[in-house]
Amino acid sequence: MLKELIKTALVVAVFFVGAPIMGALLKNRRGWQRAAFALMCFMTINGLMAEGNWGKTLMSNVLWRVLPF
Repeated sequence: MLKELIKTALVVAVFFVGAPIMGALLKNRRGWQRAAFALMCFMTINGLMAEGNWGKTLMSNVLWRVLPF
């Protein structure tokens, strides 16, 4: 349970603190925006840090089997 709370705190911090700060840093920097977009695309296709490699998912990959939705 504590592990899930730590993961949740990390994800919330990244979403609500890290993302706005990154947006402010990338504002009016077209080259940096393109590099960040390329990195995001690369990371979502199991490139550098796929979800199975870094383990910060909030729920297990097999939980979909037991959840009612």
